[in-house]
Amino acid sequence: MIDASCLRHISRNSLPYDNCKTMTCFWLLAEEPTQHIDWIFTVLFIIEMLCLQLEPGGYGESHKYFVASIDWRVMEELRTQATQKILLGRVKKGITWAALSEELGVPVLWLISAALGEHAFSKGDAEKLAIIFELSDDEQTSLGVIPMRGTREVPPSDPTIYRFYEALSVYGGAIKEMIHELFGDGIMSAINFSMDVTKETRSDGDRVVVTMSGKFLPYDWRS
Repeated sequence: MIDASCLRHISRNSLPYDNCKTMTCFWLLAEEPTQHIDWIFTVLFIIEMLCLQLEPGGYGESHKYFVASIDWRVMEELRTQATQKILLGRVKKGITWAALSEELGVPVLWLISAALGEHAFSKGDAEKLAIIFELSDDEQTSLGVIPMRGTREVPPSDPTIYRFYEALSVYGGAIKEMIHELFGDGIMSAINFSMDVTKETRSDGDRVVVTMSGKFLPYDWRS
């Protein structure tokens, strides 16, 4: 059995990253030691297998892949600090999201979502952001860790975000019916997905145009 007390925060800087083709960090919060947490490491192994593109020979024959278990609270704090520095630094330096997305070569809405903590940045983009916004090494590292997504409060209290919650509350059923009529039984993916926000100028007042494009995923039971 593996004792949970052995788990601790591990900084990427303390790991042999240069010798690894890919490194994925997973977070594990273990406050009280236990003698029965083998299942946790089994889950971590499965996640690692799903996330990594393994070379021929499989996981067991390659030493280029490994899982680093680190304290969730530490990484969350680092990511929050990085987000604050990016948001404040952008305003202080007068950098627009559009200009920053062009600099990194990524879609602007994806960039904003990632900056707010909903996506992981590539190693190269994290390095660029660290230079622009003067992030520490650990804050830079936190930008590349796969986050816990969708942790916002429900229903949202922010008026702008709440309007989308309100719109889906009213029109969600109608959208569902049209999806089924056009595509059949299934859902729109929010992972294989893109989104855009544009401004439409009209004589009766400017309008916000939101476009979402998600792959249709049919329900397909397979045993």
